[in-house]
Amino acid sequence: MPIALVRVLLAIGGVILWELVATFGIVDEFWISKPSKIFPEAVRYLSSPEGWYAVGVTFYEAAAGFALAMVLGVVSGFLITRSAYVKAVLNPFVGVMNAVPRLALIPLFIVWFGIGSPSKIMMVFMICYFVVLVNTISAIESVDRELVLVARLLGAGKRDIQKKVIIPSSIPWLFAATRICVGNAFGGAVVAEMVAGNGGLGYMVSAAAALLNLRDVFVAVIIVMAIAYCCDVLLLRLERRLLRWRPAA
Repeated sequence: MPIALVRVLLAIGGVILWELVATFGIVDEFWISKPSKIFPEAVRYLSSPEGWYAVGVTFYEAAAGFALAMVLGVVSGFLITRSAYVKAVLNPFVGVMNAVPRLALIPLFIVWFGIGSPSKIMMVFMICYFVVLVNTISAIESVDRELVLVARLLGAGKRDIQKKVIIPSSIPWLFAATRICVGNAFGGAVVAEMVAGNGGLGYMVSAAAALLNLRDVFVAVIIVMAIAYCCDVLLLRLERRLLRWRPAA
């Protein structure tokens, strides 16, 4: 049976099971709502200007923080690995900063940048930056030294080695970091909006939860999941296209 068909059947089966559990009172509908109410409301919400505005705000905050983290994470990772001395000095600080609980920083970002989009962008940046940085450093360190040696024997300079050996070898690691960060970026933006926001899907979740409107909470969660899934699919296709040169496992 085709993999895509199996995935669709599993998704449909999960939705049907959810509907039956709520309909027959196995779990009170108040706590889990049910798909027959959630999905029509999601369609209605996305058809309204209010819905598009909320999605746009969250997408902008997640995308801006994610892009900033990718650029600075990759650049700083390459710069750190250029010197063994610099890497040895900074390595403990990278580990300590990576261990900082990101959610604990939200109040600081709100005080520093306000309740608008800048504080949410910085939150997403902090969530994603160290993931990209650590993966970039690991990617460069995992490059096959024999390939570098052969390139040098063939007369390649430092720039040629970076362009034709190190960067291609690092791409799979960077795509892995990218896929992790996409989900984290949207999650971080939503959580930051829930704590203090005046728009976006996280603000919708916070407002709905305050009224015990769990249907709208599920609507926002499903919309975020759908956006993150679409981004992940696009990244997988881009990865396959860029890594066509890599032999199949």
